[in-house]
Amino acid sequence: MSYSDSSQLLNKQAELKLLQAKYETYAASYSPIAAATITTPNKNAISTTNPPPGVRPGEDFNEYWKFISSGATTPAGCWTSATRDPRVFQKVVYTGDTTSTNNGDAAWNKKCYGLTWDAPTEASYNTDAPGYSTMVSDVGFANKKYTKTGITSMDALNEATQMSDLKTRMDSLIEEIALIATSSINSELEELSKTSSDKSAVIQKINQYMNSSTTDIDSKYKTIELRKNMNNVYEDVNKQITLNSRKYKFVFYFLIGIIIILSYISYVSKLTIIEQVSALTNWVTWGWWANWGIITFVVVLLILSSFGWDMRGNIMMLWRYLSDPSFWTGQMWWIGVTFLFLIVIFAYTTFKSFFAPVMAVLEKVDTQVSGDDE
Repeated sequence: MSYSDSSQLLNKQAELKLLQAKYETYAASYSPIAAATITTPNKNAISTTNPPPGVRPGEDFNEYWKFISSGATTPAGCWTSATRDPRVFQKVVYTGDTTSTNNGDAAWNKKCYGLTWDAPTEASYNTDAPGYSTMVSDVGFANKKYTKTGITSMDALNEATQMSDLKTRMDSLIEEIALIATSSINSELEELSKTSSDKSAVIQKINQYMNSSTTDIDSKYKTIELRKNMNNVYEDVNKQITLNSRKYKFVFYFLIGIIIILSYISYVSKLTIIEQVSALTNWVTWGWWANWGIITFVVVLLILSSFGWDMRGNIMMLWRYLSDPSFWTGQMWWIGVTFLFLIVIFAYTTFKSFFAPVMAVLEKVDTQVSGDDE
């Protein structure tokens, strides 16, 4: 099994377990109402005609009447099917089982329909219909009754109505897991996922498979995560390099411009190359690098040109660097050493020039004292 398949299986298995736990909690809190129903015989709440017009038996009627099942021989059997359905209904209608019930259309006999929990009042009728039965629970709140127990508030109703979506998502996850792991799950599970209507059996098989392979999959998943993290690190480094190169590109343009200018001056000069080098050597004073003022100007210029002209931001940035131990001792130690070296140079040149007059006076005094002693 590939790394991507292992990762998908782990994610879908984890989601399936969460949905299972949530569904089981709701199922325990909002269980089917086995009895306690009020049955109104010979009444059709679906429509004003028998059978309902414009739709074939077994299909949903309009927006709010949902088909539940076929073949119930009694209204009680229809009610049982409706309460066991994960959906929540206000009313349940059994379409009857006599030849006169549906105007001779026997295909409409023994059908079970439910009115959704959010249906408006005008979606329900009270039509005379021999053989039909309209069933309503005596449990609910706010003048509405439901096919599940425990629905005594709007919050409870919101939770109960989530059961259908949870079951749909669970069934979808089961199919997705079976599809991804076709080559890894044994043939018994594959055959079961195609033919069995008992989703709990499929879930049990999947759990067995996932538990037996969890160590191998976990190790592969950790490897995937490590590789993702490394890719993220490489991507961040590349981004930083790109940003820094953009910041300093004007320096390269400046140097190229200087080289072009100097090359042109050298080209039009009457001096030979050797004479030009000699003149340049005589002109350059090699002690300039010890001048702390020049070095300070260059360093400040580089900092400002690299990070912009926001002085407050530059000062804060400099303080963050200087107060960060990793700047001095961590991966950026070489920058810290460079700054320390510059500080030593600045301090030496500064105090040397500051104390030079004092040292001259002291030497003069020492000479005079020594002369007097002689």
